[in-house]
Amino acid sequence: MSDTNRISEALDQAAITAVQGAITTIRSQFPFLIGLAADERRMLLKLGDKSRAFDEKASAYMERNPDWVPGYISMEELARTGRCATPWKRS
Repeated sequence: MSDTNRISEALDQAAITAVQGAITTIRSQFPFLIGLAADERRMLLKLGDKSRAFDEKASAYMERNPDWVPGYISMEELARTGRCATPWKRS
């Protein structure tokens, strides 16, 4: 194993303050984000690339065929959640 320090950098107070300000801005823009315990995170469903593609196709199908949408699915909530997730897609 190499003893070479791959990162040799120092942060000045201005950089630290700028990052803390950015984090505060993010928290104010996303007040719905909540902290989860490790076991809670493990229990949640994950949306990878394949799952996300399926979710998008299913949503589009439900929009085109509203009579076939189960009663327990709110199209308004589905659209809101989709709009919230769309900007964060990996390219």
